[in-house]
Amino acid sequence: MEYEKDFLEKFDNGHTFSEEEIENMFYDLEEYEENSYDKGRWTMPMTTIFKVGDRFFCVEWEAGLTEYQENSYEDQPYEVFPRQEQIVVTRWYTKNGVLID
Repeated sequence: MEYEKDFLEKFDNGHTFSEEEIENMFYDLEEYEENSYDKGRWTMPMTTIFKVGDRFFCVEWEAGLTEYQENSYEDQPYEVFPRQEQIVVTRWYTKNGVLID
């Protein structure tokens, strides 16, 4: 709880987080969601959303893909806001009602 309070105070005051401070977020904050993207040879771009109280923050980082590549946390966290969206999906069926997958 104390870490969350400290994080919010620093964030709201425009603090520039070090790579070490950003890495510590992964141990000290509640991870809400994580996404990965097309991986390269050595690293894979990632985004992780953290929930702090009733607020959400995103960290964009690079995951090292070999034992010689370390994770990289160069970008500053930024606040994000959830928005629910309805998605329409079209599925195709045969005349007999069999789903074409």
